[in-house]
Amino acid sequence: MHMTESFQRTEYTMDASSAINLYASGYMPHILGSLPVCCNICQYVSDEEAKYIRGSAVATADCSKMPIDFGHVVEAGLLRIIPNNTEGIATNVIVLANAGVVGMGEKIVAALAIEHGWGVIVDDRRAMRRLSSAVPQIDMITSFHLLKFWDEHLKIPAQKLSKALENIRHRGHFSISKRHPLYSWVVKKESQRSQNP
Repeated sequence: MHMTESFQRTEYTMDASSAINLYASGYMPHILGSLPVCCNICQYVSDEEAKYIRGSAVATADCSKMPIDFGHVVEAGLLRIIPNNTEGIATNVIVLANAGVVGMGEKIVAALAIEHGWGVIVDDRRAMRRLSSAVPQIDMITSFHLLKFWDEHLKIPAQKLSKALENIRHRGHFSISKRHPLYSWVVKKESQRSQNP
């Protein structure tokens, strides 16, 4: 799987899983504002896939949903919503489908990356495997790489970073895999919260 820990492109487009996780963190504008790259989300992912996070910020039986609204992040100039109805994207979507890429959002995100020479921010493990097989030239990073950059460059207080990670787990309903390159970093940062109440 081709994944780096540094930015290899000047622009990245995010899939639904990473968009949901960044929004669920509670610090999306702060994280994106710290980056030396531009971040995009395609219209399809914004409208059809990254629609909700969990209403509760703690592990409870509460299954309520809270709608995602990227408006304030877009208005601040930290995220661009990209139309995905061009002929080039349509052609690449067909090519990617034939190469085994499954979800429509996944195909459009990869098609945008191919067309513009962008990288991809993706958290879904199955999507990572499919994309790395179908388009190995695409630079892939995850939302956790963005959080690590945010932390290292702005010296985020342990409580704040740990809260963002906890929000991703509960509100984003996402648990980082033990095989993820930043798993140890996430565990370490989460444990620092209990050491510094």
